[in-house]
Amino acid sequence: MQVIEEEPIRLTCTDDRIRDLAHLLHSLSDLQAAGSLLGWDQMTGGLPEEAGEVRAHQAATLKGLILEQRTAARLGQLLDELEGVIEHSSFTNTDRGLVRWIRHDYEWATKLPRSLVEEMERASVISYQAWVRARATNDFAIFAPTPAAHDRLPARGRRSPGLPATSLRCAFRSRESWHDLQGA
Repeated sequence: MQVIEEEPIRLTCTDDRIRDLAHLLHSLSDLQAAGSLLGWDQMTGGLPEEAGEVRAHQAATLKGLILEQRTAARLGQLLDELEGVIEHSSFTNTDRGLVRWIRHDYEWATKLPRSLVEEMERASVISYQAWVRARATNDFAIFAPTPAAHDRLPARGRRSPGLPATSLRCAFRSRESWHDLQGA
């Protein structure tokens, strides 16, 4: 088996805008990690059944905060500034890829209403709790009412102007990998 050595990912350290962008992304990553921890706690049995509503509220609030950071005015401003100069030779391919990736995510996220993102997360947490109960008791009628919450979300999304059809199917799905950032 041949081992292929990859070049380390390098960001331009001399441009303050890239540093500011990286700082914003680190804060966003911390919030996303906290959301993952909430989900892990729920899925590994650490969450009492009675706490489902509280966890749904916590997770929805966190998703709303994440969306707020993904669409922050400062992030948009940095992207605007960087797009004007990113082709300059002092920027790396990783810098260019990062700006493209974050711009794509920013444009996509700005089309998602915060209330919809929060409602989707609430419905997801509550549905999961119902699924766990249904599976444990072999009584899947318990789970039957909860899809109604998901059924009405696409209709609500259609009433949101400018919301792309794919947004509801992949609102929290990563569309690109970190290594895609290195592309030219």
